[in-house]
Amino acid sequence: MFEWTNWWGTVAAVTLALVANLVLALITWTVNHTAGKRTPWLRDIIVRVSLRAHLFVLIIGVWTAAGFTAPGGYSWWPTVSRIFLIVTVLVGAWFVSGLASFGFGRMIARYSSDQDTVPEIRRMRTQLKLVRRLVNALIAVLAIGIVLFSFPEVRAVGTSVLASAGILSLVAGLAAQSTLGNLVAGVQLVFSNAIRVGDVVVVEGEFGTIGEITLSYVVVYVWDERRLILPCTYFTSQPFEIWTRNSSDIIGTVFLDVDWRVPLAELRS
Repeated sequence: MFEWTNWWGTVAAVTLALVANLVLALITWTVNHTAGKRTPWLRDIIVRVSLRAHLFVLIIGVWTAAGFTAPGGYSWWPTVSRIFLIVTVLVGAWFVSGLASFGFGRMIARYSSDQDTVPEIRRMRTQLKLVRRLVNALIAVLAIGIVLFSFPEVRAVGTSVLASAGILSLVAGLAAQSTLGNLVAGVQLVFSNAIRVGDVVVVEGEFGTIGEITLSYVVVYVWDERRLILPCTYFTSQPFEIWTRNSSDIIGTVFLDVDWRVPLAELRS
């Protein structure tokens, strides 16, 4: 009877994990080259997250194979196991982030950029882009939190922090006032429909177009190819002009210095 608890068992278990991952890769390749031709979204998601999925499955397979065989009985295994845990959490977060980005990308694609002259289309695209950033940031924060709390020392510190949460929250709030203010302002800008990507605005005496709205700043594409970067709080605390609030049509003014005898009717024509 084969003995799994020795190093030969470890080699066999790891080999099985590698073979299983190879089979998964072959299945993914087959699906991509058959159903992917008829279903473009399936091909896109495979291209986007297949590497992340294979790496995630491979790490879990090797971790499990080593834990139930010879390495699991050594004193150094808990340290190695924790390293596997950290890598699994980080790669898993990378995989989930890829799925989330793909999903939001599909939703954003429904609102074609060719229709950016429609205010409602620009509003939806702006909101979806910001929500995608928020979700990816939340995934990263959760992954880092899980990694940190996998250490008993950090859990002990976390308990102490929770015990004195009142004072620490006050200190943290004062220290991060500007950052949190910009974060809240960015969400407020998008969901209050104050500005949208593609809006034509005049800020700080500069005429330009809203090019990007992030969680902390807004990028204005100035007409002469310059980029004006302003904190999100600027648009919630300072007045600014917006020319495309309800329509993409822009009214311009043309001044002509002419002789007083010029026939105005013909000039207007």
